[in-house]
Amino acid sequence: MFCFYVTHNSVHVVSAATEFVIVSLGKQFVENPPVDLVHLYRDMSPSTPLVFILSTGSDPMGAFQRFAKEKGVESISLGQGQGPIAEKMIHAAVKSGNWVFLQNCHLAVSWMLSMEELIKTFTEPDKSIHENFRLFLSSKPTKVFPVTVLQNSVKVKTFTTYTHYQHTGLCLFLFPFMSLFERKKFGPLGWNIRYEFNDSDRECALLNLNLYCKDGPIPWDALVYITGEITYGGRVTDVWDQRCLRTLLKGFFSPQTLEPGYTYSSSGIYYAPESNELDQYRKYIDSLPIIDGPEVFGMHDNANLAFQRQETVTLINTIMDVNPCSSVHDGAKSNDEIVCDLAESILAKLPVSFCLFQSSLTNLQKAIAGLVVMSEEMDCIYTSFLNNQVPKHWANSAYPSLKPLGSWVRDLALRTSFIQSWIIRGQPRSFWISGFFFPQGFLTGKILLRTKCVFIDQVVVCEALRTLDSNAKLDMDDKVWRPQQSYIPDPDLYHAPLYKTSARAGTLSTTGHSTNFIVTVLLPSKRPSDYWISKASALLCQLDD
Repeated sequence: MFCFYVTHNSVHVVSAATEFVIVSLGKQFVENPPVDLVHLYRDMSPSTPLVFILSTGSDPMGAFQRFAKEKGVESISLGQGQGPIAEKMIHAAVKSGNWVFLQNCHLAVSWMLSMEELIKTFTEPDKSIHENFRLFLSSKPTKVFPVTVLQNSVKVKTFTTYTHYQHTGLCLFLFPFMSLFERKKFGPLGWNIRYEFNDSDRECALLNLNLYCKDGPIPWDALVYITGEITYGGRVTDVWDQRCLRTLLKGFFSPQTLEPGYTYSSSGIYYAPESNELDQYRKYIDSLPIIDGPEVFGMHDNANLAFQRQETVTLINTIMDVNPCSSVHDGAKSNDEIVCDLAESILAKLPVSFCLFQSSLTNLQKAIAGLVVMSEEMDCIYTSFLNNQVPKHWANSAYPSLKPLGSWVRDLALRTSFIQSWIIRGQPRSFWISGFFFPQGFLTGKILLRTKCVFIDQVVVCEALRTLDSNAKLDMDDKVWRPQQSYIPDPDLYHAPLYKTSARAGTLSTTGHSTNFIVTVLLPSKRPSDYWISKASALLCQLDD
């Protein structure tokens, strides 16, 4: 049995688990092997289909078409009304020996049962199937996909790959597309919204590169614009992500990338090999780290710590979800006693006016005592308390927060105390902007009181900072910035977004910003703005702990 010990240095839990698998089972169990259709085809038969399990951004159709270019292939993308057409296609191919590719099976929920029954007939003794017939399926992970088909098929999970590009002239341009796609693993530090960049975007971008780089001087500005505003930028909806995308592309699409010895990272690990031999490229790819560091994405090392911490949280939460309720040892409290004590502690900290929370806690205590029925809502609160999580019923009625239950209750008490002090003692000299439910409205109201000609979408925090105390501070990813009282904005300074939580993403509002976004803060810096933009540097009203 492998046990996890979560300590203050929890960022190493996933890397330790990875090392455990490497030592116990082998390195091949932690690496994603490339999808080799030649080897997969050998495991297939006329009655054994191949199932592509789709991951975000992957599309096996391009690689499949190159592999099956000399075969008779019929393909169809499933959806509403496409099931009967696909069924006729399979019946015809069984007799003719053609290949059939059914794409996006997860979209044809109502036809999955019929497909399952049809594939079952392939193994019947009296069923006549052409020896060259092959069936290919693709689907995202879903509960509706037939289990029997999965059990009796060759399965492969697809990833975004770059292995089929053998033209060395284009290899140096694959790094920007890899960087754009892989930044998603860092969560909000990579992109505020998880965009589904896919293989089709990369194919289109490479065609544009080939077109613009074929003859004459390379139009770098045109490449940045077409790639950043159309090919990839067409998917980007957040204005801060659009700024980051343009900045990243400017770093990759520049004359310096063609100079000998140029590297894409300060460590020199990532570069385009100066060779025309495919084997040299393969050796270089094999020498790269299994887990890419944040430097190749233009990000700070702390981004990797945040990623590892999030991976640890996901791993531990998954273990807790599947872990059965343990029996109570001698002298230890039962789950009911733990939840009751926690409910009593929260009741003592909350004001009397919080009817929603008080009602929930009181009913939960009664349900545990057997005085009322344990409803589904009460059961969810009970489970959340055991896992130190804020109940969804509470979170939906409260301000945005990613804090665990204990920190959330303390934060709620501080916010309540702030408002209560305002009511009793009058308007304070400085305002705790993080303590407001809707800080955008407060800032807009304060500014409109001071001036009559301010556009709301051009409001900068320098106006609001005049009301802050000289010792006030805002949390940043790896720094603490203290505002200056006599601050005058300068257009060359770094425009840092201020968010309510580290999730950054929210509902897109009419201003083009996320509802999680509060205001732009202009910060003085000795470095150029592109340095901070590539690292997705931002200010936060609250931390996650």
